[in-house]
Amino acid sequence: MIIKSISLENFRQYKDPVTIEFSNSTDKNVTVFLGDNSNGKSTLIQAFIWTIYNKEKLDLQFPDDVLNKETLSGLFYGGIATVSVKIILVHGGVEYIFFREQTYKCTEIGRAKLDKDTYKVWYVEGGETIPSSSPGVTRDKILPEDLAEFFFFDGEHIKKLSEKKNLKKSISKLLGLLPLQNAVKDLGKVVISLEQSMPSDEDEAMRKAIKERDMAISSLHGCNERFISAEKAYNSNYSYYERLQEELSNNKLTSSLIESKKSLNNKRDKDYKRTNLALVDCSKKFNSCFFNVLSASLIEETKGVLEKIKDGDIAEEAVPYMHADSIKYILERGKCICGADLKEHPDLRKHIEELVKVLPPNSIGTELAVFKSEIGNYEDSYESSKQAFDDALSVYYTALEDLDDDETQLSEIDVKLEGHDYDSIETVKEKYMEAERNMKTSKRFMDSCEYSLKVAKVELDKKETEVERQIELSKKYAIPRLCRDYAVRLARDIDHSRAIKEENMLRDFRIVLKNVFDSMYHGEREVIVDDNYNVMLNVPGVGETSISEGTEAVLGFAYVCSFLKMALDLMDDDELSSEPHALVMDAPTSTQDDKHIANVFKYTITVADQIILFINNKDWQYVKTVIEPKVDKVYNLNKKSEICTNIEVIE
Repeated sequence: MIIKSISLENFRQYKDPVTIEFSNSTDKNVTVFLGDNSNGKSTLIQAFIWTIYNKEKLDLQFPDDVLNKETLSGLFYGGIATVSVKIILVHGGVEYIFFREQTYKCTEIGRAKLDKDTYKVWYVEGGETIPSSSPGVTRDKILPEDLAEFFFFDGEHIKKLSEKKNLKKSISKLLGLLPLQNAVKDLGKVVISLEQSMPSDEDEAMRKAIKERDMAISSLHGCNERFISAEKAYNSNYSYYERLQEELSNNKLTSSLIESKKSLNNKRDKDYKRTNLALVDCSKKFNSCFFNVLSASLIEETKGVLEKIKDGDIAEEAVPYMHADSIKYILERGKCICGADLKEHPDLRKHIEELVKVLPPNSIGTELAVFKSEIGNYEDSYESSKQAFDDALSVYYTALEDLDDDETQLSEIDVKLEGHDYDSIETVKEKYMEAERNMKTSKRFMDSCEYSLKVAKVELDKKETEVERQIELSKKYAIPRLCRDYAVRLARDIDHSRAIKEENMLRDFRIVLKNVFDSMYHGEREVIVDDNYNVMLNVPGVGETSISEGTEAVLGFAYVCSFLKMALDLMDDDELSSEPHALVMDAPTSTQDDKHIANVFKYTITVADQIILFINNKDWQYVKTVIEPKVDKVYNLNKKSEICTNIEVIE
């Protein structure tokens, strides 16, 4: 970064518009500003920081102190005044313009409030000034804010640079490692973008598909082995079954007789049971009609007697199953069963007394009438019972005949089977039946295994189709995957290279700082640098001791110049990149003696690409002799009042 110019208006004590050109040639690259304390040297440093880094606040008592007080005092209520600073610089061969403007509105006499704040960055390309769409990004590309303190500092600040903690990150940027760091970050973004363009579980899906395909192959092999084994078992059982079947076929007649005998034995057993049941039924039927059968002749004889008795001789008008004693009881009670009082109804009483004459024991006519009626029922029951008994007896005789027939046929079969090995044929028959069962069982198992084999083949086809689909997807994303893997490897290699360069850089910095400090300091001190670029000074043979402010300032200059020296060397490095750097220093010599001042600036002008020096007249005499050959422009800060300073060119 080389600064070409700065333009100010109403920025603190710099009221009038002014543009300052800075020396930036190779031979003469030093610009000097002379001014006593409070003349505005630090204000110009603030102008750089305020503009380039868009600082919201400066270290001021009142926020509106940025606005020139003389301009502010001339405002009335509601009046508007503007503060502006424009800086033109060159970085990477490109010209940049940083512009900051604040508009203040008067709220009361002598006070104003910020009304508008404008921050813009342009770059010049092909003769055309183009606004930056991201001013902050553009600024950080040129000089990140955390590195600004190495290039914009005052005498007090230079002493503290080497005391800061954790400078490793900032120094890595300063010495050209930022492109490598950014490359790793950018490659990380590329990896994320590529991964987002591919299925997130692509590898997992492929592994799953292959695993399931392999499991299907294993299952198919298992099913195939079980089918082969089942087929062998079935063929073996079937062969044995056929041999027994052939053996039985050769003894077909004997087997037929044996089967007939078995069938007849079963039939005989059933007929025997049927005969017994029929006999039991006959007994039951006989027992139910026994009385009717024995009394049949007596009933016939009784019917003959009754037929001789005339119907008129039987008192049919009497109440059946009624006895004279029951009527007498009613008469004695004096009340009919219907509830009528017999004393009040003499006719009813007379009728009841007449009944006594036709009821037993006075007369048997009623009982004879009942008995005559019941004889008909007995005759009907006799006929029915006798018919049931006859039917049961017929069933019994039929069953008995069947049983005799079974015994006859069995005897005939036994005659035919004489001389044959019945037990041997039965054994073969049993083996045959068992073989038939085993053959059918093995056939069912073989069919089941064959079905499982077919299912396993279908399942394998599905899994192989899925693997092929994943392979096609893999081919589809082959290039993105290749790019992703390459980006990962490249980022890893770059980061590894960066780490090595960081180690080498720290090693080189320790060597350079020692050499630079030894060339600036006219005493004996040992410089110690830790891994975070923190520095301390030891006295050889004693260790760390207190150091003076002058020594601290020399160490600070050596610290900055060491980085500038390394950055200057990196400009010729093919892998790392660095830019020219400008040093903007405010009164850095106030605590140093003339020898140290001479040593410091003698070395500084050899490593700094541009120096902008703010110094008071007293210290200038010590510096002038060293850097005068490199000085191109000298300005005088002429303090007109406490609130106004003019910048004048010294010829």
